[in-house]
Amino acid sequence: MYENGWEHTVLDEARAYFEALEISDELLATVDELVFDGGNQVFHECSPVRDGEDDLFDVRSLDDLPLLPNLKRVLGADDMVAVPGEEEAFAARGIEVVC
Repeated sequence: MYENGWEHTVLDEARAYFEALEISDELLATVDELVFDGGNQVFHECSPVRDGEDDLFDVRSLDDLPLLPNLKRVLGADDMVAVPGEEEAFAARGIEVVC
């Protein structure tokens, strides 16, 4: 797979799947905690040869944060959230950030 140049990219099939994935408002309302951990299986499924030493899956926008009205806690944001003012954005919504 390295010879294919896939080490810093998401497989087309995985990207298409997640772009088409629809999550209902009711289900989104049940989310009270997010865990950002580059070692989670989903990242390996999307980019099988990724070594984790890049920003491929870093969060670059918090525009969708209102879709999670009951979010109370975010774990590991210091590693994978690259948004200026992220601490203030989380604090304004009463979301605890645990590094």
